Formats: sequence, C-alpha cells, structure tokens
Amino acid sequence: MANTEKRLDSNIHVLPVILSGGEGKRLWPLSRASYPKQYLSLNENDQFTLIQSTYLRLKKIDNLLSPLIVCNEEQRFVVAEQMRQINVGSDFEISIRDLAEKISKIVGFSGEIIWDRTKPDGTPRKKLDNSCIKNIGWKPTTDLDVGIRKTIKTFVDEQKNKFS
Repeated sequence: MANTEKRLDSNIHVLPVILSGGEGKRLWPLSRASYPKQYLSLNENDQFTLIQSTYLRLKKIDNLLSPLIVCNEEQRFVVAEQMRQINVGSDFEISIRDLAEKISKIVGFSGEIIWDRTKPDGTPRKKLDNSCIKNIGWKPTTDLDVGIRKTIKTFVDEQKNKFS
C-alpha cells in the first residue's frame, strides 16, 4: 500500500503560484507602491529578496512545475529583473542579428533589416550564468522559437482586445 501511494505521488505535479502584488503600505517607508516588500531583502543574513527566496524554496520541492508568478503590469519588469538576478533563464546565446532574422522569419517579415554601421559591435555580450538555479534542479523548458511565438501571439491578442 505504501509503495502504491508513493508511486501515485510521483505522478502528481503541482503548479505553484506566487502572488506578487500589493500597494507597498505595510512596510512603509521601506516599501512603496512601485516596489512592495516582496522585492526587498528584509533579512540582513539573506542575500535574496522575499520573492527570490520564495522561488528558490519552491524549486527544491519535488513534483512541482516551475512556479507561475502573478503580478500587476507595472511590476512585471521588477519581477523579471528579480528572477534574472537569481539566474532564472537559459544559458543559450544568440546574436542580435540572428535573433532579428529568426523573428522576421516567424512573423513573415520579408523586408530589409537595416543595421546602424556606426555601432558595429552592438551591445556587449550578456550571457546569463544560470548555474545557481541549475544547481537546485531547475532547467529551462521553453525553446526560443516557442517563446517567440507565444510572445507574438500574446502581443497580437492584446492588440486585438484593445481595438475590439
């Protein structure tokens, strides 16, 4: 019986949801509406913010899917930066030229991409080191092409909703 229960448990996958919002009133003056407490490191012995610590704790639990973080639109870039800081992302690299060509192909753009030849080196290389989060078992699950397609679909759907 115990073995059966254990086998069944291994087939259960839970999607953790991290609710990340608020108005920044409870820990004022530390937190603000644009930067509530979950984006702060409140423990001097912990280098991570509350949302980072929550994410990292969840990644240590077996049978959990990657956490879904829900936040308001104004804080989405703060959340993205907080996840980048703990190396949530892929270590896959692609040049801007290759990325532009890939996106062009996906959206069916057949025009010319014009490059600013006065800046031939572009932005410095920004390869993500995700060894920190990989060490606790995380790995990226969305292929770049799939991610681009999903992003474009989301954008198109949002634009349709705005004008319908």
